[in-house]
Formats: sequence, C-alpha cells, structure tokens
Amino acid sequence: MFFQKRVVTSASKKQVVVRMKKTFNLSERQACQLVGVSRTGFRYAPKTGDDEHLRNRLRKLAAKHASYGYLFLHRLLRQEGLVTNKKRTYRIYTEEGL
Repeated sequence: MFFQKRVVTSASKKQVVVRMKKTFNLSERQACQLVGVSRTGFRYAPKTGDDEHLRNRLRKLAAKHASYGYLFLHRLLRQEGLVTNKKRTYRIYTEEGL
C-alpha cells in the first residue's frame, strides 16, 4: 500500500504550489486556492537577521566569563545595547554550543 506524506507546513505547501504552477501551467491564484494557502502567505519571504556581530561578542564574553550562564551574558549584552530579548540570547547561546 502506498502512503503519501501529508502536506502540513506552510513551506511544504509553497513547494506544492510551485510544482502545480510548473506542471499544470496554473496561475498563482488557482494553485494557491487548490492547495489552500493564501496568496500573501505564498509570497511571504521571512526576514533573516544578521546576528554575526552578536555571536562574536557572545563568544568573547563567554570565554571571559566561562563559569556564568546565558542570563549573566544576556545582562552584559543588554548593557552594551546589543539585545533586548532573552530568548534570542538563549537561541544564539545554544547554537554556538556555549
């Protein structure tokens, strides 16, 4: 028996819309309506942030204060005016493996 993977995420729906446009020569409006995604959602391009300066500074502070966790480092970064969100600091902290 053949089971197809379900299309659930918006990224996978966008891929289906693109494939339908190319394969069946449908318009964007028609393909989006068939898949069930809004046209604005199809056109949405996520914003990519430039965290490189923040990553470098976080690495330097973590090397200097090796025994402290991300909350202490977040406080130092906040005093420098680099971050305002603890979740962002934690995300970068874990991605860097600190």
